[in-house]
Amino acid sequence: MQNEVENIGIFVVSFLSLVFSQSNKNKRGKKMEEKQIKVWPLVGMLMAVVLTAISVFLPIATSGSRTYESLIVDSGGETGRTVLIGAIIIGILPIAALITKKTLLSKLAGILGILGGLGLAGIQAVLYYGLVHFSISPAAGMYLGSVGAVLGFVMGIASLRSKKS
Repeated sequence: MQNEVENIGIFVVSFLSLVFSQSNKNKRGKKMEEKQIKVWPLVGMLMAVVLTAISVFLPIATSGSRTYESLIVDSGGETGRTVLIGAIIIGILPIAALITKKTLLSKLAGILGILGGLGLAGIQAVLYYGLVHFSISPAAGMYLGSVGAVLGFVMGIASLRSKKS
């Protein structure tokens, strides 16, 4: 687990240093024209990341008066750690796009938001099928994770749309 966290940290630092080291000049040294990015889809993707991260710690199911553990505690926490790591990785690009105002990063954040939303929706679907199979009701963690998946998917699509000036 510690090696995974160290590898992710090295990746994040390397990626951010690459993004911030690129200047906004072309080969002749002239300043390139600033393109506008849409801010609201990137902020929406960050909200989806926060919702997803919170959902990992909430109970995933209830049966009568009993609540089942969260994704981070249940089954050794592998699913919860995977979702958290994915959310952190997906959250890096919108932050970098908001800081640098680069359209390429905005488009990449959109693609990653779509893929992350689909992946989280798949995880939620598998969990929901397992719960329904055993006649157990979903709880707040399932609902919040599903909202995060849909929000990430929709904001990813919105981020890919071109801005009309």
